[in-house]
Amino acid sequence: MPPGETFDFIVVGGGSAGAAVAARLAERPEFRVLLLEAGQREPGVRFRLPVLTPFALAAKRGVRNYRSAPEPALRGREIVWPRGQGLGGCSLVNGMLWVRGDPDEYDQWAAQGCTGWAYRDLLDHFRRSEAYPGGDPAQRGADGAVSIERRRPSDALTDAFLTACRNQGVPLVADYNAGVPEGAAYLQFNLRNGLRHANDRAYLKDAAARNGLVIRRQASATRILLDGRRAVGVEYATAVGLQTVAAAREIIVACGTIQSPQLLELSGIGQHEVLARNGIPTRLHLPGVGENLRDHLNTRVGLRTTFRGGLNDVQHSWIWKMKAAAQWLARREGPLAMIGATAHAWVRTRKELARADAKIQLLHYSAGHQSGNLSNTLDRHPGFSLSSFVLRPASTGAVHIRSKDFAASPAITANYLTHEADVETTIGAFHFIRRLIGDETLAGFITDAGVVLASLETDARIIDWVRSTGLTSYHPIGTCKMGTDALAVVDPQLKVIGVDGLRIADASIMPSMPSSNTHAPAVMIGEKAASLVLAAHGARC
Repeated sequence: MPPGETFDFIVVGGGSAGAAVAARLAERPEFRVLLLEAGQREPGVRFRLPVLTPFALAAKRGVRNYRSAPEPALRGREIVWPRGQGLGGCSLVNGMLWVRGDPDEYDQWAAQGCTGWAYRDLLDHFRRSEAYPGGDPAQRGADGAVSIERRRPSDALTDAFLTACRNQGVPLVADYNAGVPEGAAYLQFNLRNGLRHANDRAYLKDAAARNGLVIRRQASATRILLDGRRAVGVEYATAVGLQTVAAAREIIVACGTIQSPQLLELSGIGQHEVLARNGIPTRLHLPGVGENLRDHLNTRVGLRTTFRGGLNDVQHSWIWKMKAAAQWLARREGPLAMIGATAHAWVRTRKELARADAKIQLLHYSAGHQSGNLSNTLDRHPGFSLSSFVLRPASTGAVHIRSKDFAASPAITANYLTHEADVETTIGAFHFIRRLIGDETLAGFITDAGVVLASLETDARIIDWVRSTGLTSYHPIGTCKMGTDALAVVDPQLKVIGVDGLRIADASIMPSMPSSNTHAPAVMIGEKAASLVLAAHGARC
């Protein structure tokens, strides 16, 4: 270890959770904190103006496009998994939806041995992460880090969607982040003044000025350095070669669901068979590393519409472009301040269920069947889409290294739809979409309902279509799961089991899917991790 190059804490990864961890630790003036981030420079306007998000996903910088192995239940298709790379991580390129998830899911984590992770234990961390003025102060944060705005203004199509949901027995919910998520509602987004409020701005803009925080970009961690069973430093690659840095207190890995298990395995922590296959000596056999991968499989139905002003119009018409620009410049709202989604509904696909099991989402665009890149594929006619996914997928996959090279992509297999429960719920969600399309309130906006309904008239046709068109929802979790079972990688304190001085703080620690988009839960994990670390060292957030 080089003399003099020592920090109290090293945070590896400046994404949704890592940015929160680093910023909160750096609030304590007695600590020196190093944040290592593999990404490069400050992102451009494509990463700020919401409507340009599809172009950001296609950028050469700021995004790393992983590709899954051929998915066995999706006709052998390889699914592209883009992940944000840079300060802010996936908060630079995600859909900006701010959804905490189902409180019952967190309570189940606690019931399964994750002490301190019940919803009541996490509420203050959720509140601390957000700035949502006007919400119930017992449930919502008004002056936290991430600016949250409700979708505005309302529009006739979204109002019709919500009414159709109510007609199908789904209650309307004023604030799905206030403890009762089931129902239909206008969406909330991490927006500020019409621009994406990613975690680089929310957490690191002010924190970077603190003397105790050092941020190093283009610094890719290659392995955690171990002294016996204690993590003592990080080796990382820069433009001038490999560097090492020591941690006097702790190392917090926040590289995300794909790269956190990859870094552990490159460091000799993981399944012995995987490590041996790649020529890496086993420092600690931890069989759960890389396992328990889960993601939401997203499918959508595109519909022709009489509604005007959606993203199809904005992309293909100069008149609608000018209208959208004028609306954004005047009030910082409208199509340019969104990437398509306006409302969602948590629904029960069978009446006998005790809680919702699927999510339906309204998108103000249509793109034919499916595409991994919406930047140039929106239909030329006015259209909208209804998308769906299973809230709590039972299918699990894995992420494992296939090389000693830190820059090589790991092998990713999500195993979508390999559990029969996911197949049944997916079909049930499409039956619900069929009922929405046929509801008189929404049907008045649709010009091709008969064609769509006829094409998806049987369960066999529905699941065949899903297998041919389904894509990631960009919600991978679980590959360094928290728990007390044989596949647990971290304990409820987020400490890597069997290693001192090493924690993980990102979506990879989730034992199961929190029934939601994953950005808000990931940020909460960052807040929770910071409080755990500070408490262990005699300080508080």
